[in-house]
Amino acid sequence: MWIPIGFDKINIISNYFQPSGIKADSLYTDTFDRMLYERVCSIFDITYNAKFDIDYFKFCLLGGGFIAITYTDAYGLIAQYPAISGYDMYCKPTLASINTYATNANISLQDLKIGTDCSVIYLRPSRCGIFDIIGYYSYKLALVASAFDMNVFNSKLAFMIAAKNKSAAKTLEKIYDTVQAGNPAVAYDASIKENENANMRGKSSDPFEFFNKDLKNNFISKELIEVFEKLLDQFDTEVGIPSVGSDKKERLNVMETEKNNIESVTRLTTWLETMQAGVDMANSLYPTLNLNIKIRDYKKAGVINGDV
Repeated sequence: MWIPIGFDKINIISNYFQPSGIKADSLYTDTFDRMLYERVCSIFDITYNAKFDIDYFKFCLLGGGFIAITYTDAYGLIAQYPAISGYDMYCKPTLASINTYATNANISLQDLKIGTDCSVIYLRPSRCGIFDIIGYYSYKLALVASAFDMNVFNSKLAFMIAAKNKSAAKTLEKIYDTVQAGNPAVAYDASIKENENANMRGKSSDPFEFFNKDLKNNFISKELIEVFEKLLDQFDTEVGIPSVGSDKKERLNVMETEKNNIESVTRLTTWLETMQAGVDMANSLYPTLNLNIKIRDYKKAGVINGDV
């Protein structure tokens, strides 16, 4: 069963089954984990007639893979992340236990019968959350982002400067700063070009040694940005967010649009069908709940500018 865990735990688990590899565990992955999770949260429009916390509801359902809804005399209808156990002839869980020790609630409900004492809504048939998908793409996005930073930084490294002594080094640094400041002409002492080698004495050499003159061909940040956008498009398609493809330079034709629409709803359709069984069970047990989970209409989800 999948639970939200970080890369430190994933490294330990995966290394039992495969050779150790490079894992990106940094502010990059943390940032992209949150970013991708929030993108997934935007997919579903969840409404209900209860005092559930929507952020907690979504995190349990999307991150943990399932959430239980039941009724208590003290708190009324509640939605909590349960521990599921038991199985029927189709290997489906039959029991759910809820234990909450919050500062404003103390709930301990053991072995609730699913379908009678509570309803459990599953996101996926495997009863897993979506952090496996998020982790897969956040890792790749982190690699691209770090490569982008490295490429931009390296694009500024154009020269190696050789100096025969500290005084000459200071002179060369001053010349470089003056040139970079935009001065069209810089005068310097020609002695810094003199070669002190006995066999080359009297001959001059360039004070600057080029390290990498071909900066344009080595500057791949544009390509990295395209890879980044392509990964986001793939993630959006994977989880059901409408995407036309960042690599399309011209207008899409009808067949390409239909293909993108089909790909983006393939997995999402399975998720909706899986959740619907739990939603129907919850509404049957608690008719006043009026729980509804549907795909958000992005065309109608406008953003209003102004003060909150």
